[in-house]
Amino acid sequence: MPRDRDASFEPLIVRKRQRRLSEVDETVISLSAMGLTAGEVQAHLAGPM
Repeated sequence: MPRDRDASFEPLIVRKRQRRLSEVDETVISLSAMGLTAGEVQAHLAGPM
């Protein structure tokens, strides 16, 4: 993994020190509210194989 010794890299999708993605949380809650099981939610998040 390359190093960023001068801290010039700024991530775009997951910000520095961000621990959770609110979009993922909202998606999981929405799918659970529709009655999907935990396994079905996991398969949905994994995407097509």
